[in-house]
Amino acid sequence: MRMATPGCIAVLVAANALAPAVAAAPVFHPAKSVPELALAKLLKLDDDPSAAINPSIEGASGHRPPTKPAPNAPYLKRLTVPLATAILVAEARAVKESCGGVYKEGELCGLDADPIICGQDSPDYYLFRTLQAGPTVAIVEAAWPPDAGKPPERSGAYRLKLDGSVWKIDGISCAAGDRYNWMTR
Repeated sequence: MRMATPGCIAVLVAANALAPAVAAAPVFHPAKSVPELALAKLLKLDDDPSAAINPSIEGASGHRPPTKPAPNAPYLKRLTVPLATAILVAEARAVKESCGGVYKEGELCGLDADPIICGQDSPDYYLFRTLQAGPTVAIVEAAWPPDAGKPPERSGAYRLKLDGSVWKIDGISCAAGDRYNWMTR
């Protein structure tokens, strides 16, 4: 049996010390942390039209979509102004591209997916994993529950900000590629 020489051991130890540490992403799970529970509630509220969480709900025929949130818009209880503005601007861009800038009777003019849930339909429940957590900001990914034998399907990442005592969504990065008030660094 050959023994390694001290110089060889030193090189191996140094090489291991320089190798980048690869941390595994947390596993998706039912909402547990305060930001995850807040996001679960916000995503569920989006299913209820009376909750008025989505600023991109299609407007009246013949009108241009707004690009700035009204000061007392009900969705500002759950979304930050920069996020609401980003969604409204994306909606206006979609209306311009598909309907010449104004809503048309019987036409789908705006965004083709709900920007809050990053899709057209929502599941009965979501799974979550927190990627970053601090006292006033958290980044949480949401996923659809898995089909039998498959992993959960990531729907999007959400940046939440604590505003007083309320967690609000401040940025959304959908798995399909749409981004609202989300910067990659």
